Amino acid sequence: MRVWRGEEARLARFADRPVLALGFFDGVHRGHQALVRRALADARQQGRAAGVLTFEPHPLTVVKPGRTVELLTTEEEKERLLAGLGLDEAVIYPFSRSLAGLPAEAFVREILVDQLAVAEVVVGYNFTFGAGGAGHYGLLRRQGEVLGFRAVMIPPVTVHRKVVSSTAIRERLMAGQVDEAWRMLGYPYFVSGRVGRGAGRGQKLGFPTANLELPPEKLIPRDGVYVAGSTLPGEQSERLSVAAVGRALTFAGDRRQVEVHLPGYTGDLYGAAVKVSFYRRLREMRRFPSREALQAQVSEDVRRAEALWPFVYSG
Repeated sequence: MRVWRGEEARLARFADRPVLALGFFDGVHRGHQALVRRALADARQQGRAAGVLTFEPHPLTVVKPGRTVELLTTEEEKERLLAGLGLDEAVIYPFSRSLAGLPAEAFVREILVDQLAVAEVVVGYNFTFGAGGAGHYGLLRRQGEVLGFRAVMIPPVTVHRKVVSSTAIRERLMAGQVDEAWRMLGYPYFVSGRVGRGAGRGQKLGFPTANLELPPEKLIPRDGVYVAGSTLPGEQSERLSVAAVGRALTFAGDRRQVEVHLPGYTGDLYGAAVKVSFYRRLREMRRFPSREALQAQVSEDVRRAEALWPFVYSG
């Protein structure tokens, strides 16, 4: 997949008129995947390139300065997920105050038509664009009829009668419902980061942990202990893990973190890039009256994770 970003995205040009799916695509969830599948199918039928037009940073951080948005996917993760869907092109357009203030009709004419020369755009049912979010599918369709491109709208995608959206997935993750988020995403929710030096408490307890250093914008699920899968450098399959999210309450920790214990693993992971996928929440984080009580609970967490692993890992 060819990726156009930054100033290159502002200058992107295509030899042939592409079919583009439009959106922010945070999470690249099942709804986004439906948009991409339609763009791919139409592009292949027409003999054209298929791609996406997306934006960085998140529009809300520009429209409302100081607003923090916890993302389901970092820019790098989003690119990797989109590439895995088989797209030819990805235009990651810089979202700025000037772009936010561009009238919807001007966005269509100047970016979609004059710059990218689209043959077709595919959008979701709730896609908006242009100053004040005034642009919508109806405007795209009408402008397309005048300016010579086709607009296609994809209806809501539902899972268990619930509409799939990035907001709905965030809500489930913040509630610790990682299995529900998995169903909406189409893959287990994951975080990726390098292993940093911890306090060594896990090692002393007999359960060594890898402490992940995560991007500040990445959403971390609700505090708790989870059945997880860890992908280590050079390995294709995941290893059973027990992930603890939150503060070290028993030891008066004050920093929220993700610590991962890999039963049976004896290697040194310091500095390694590790991906951790969340499958099932086991329990709340809580303070224990003694080191021995904590050791007993962690032993029980590992036992339960090992019993559940064959079922959650197979989906």
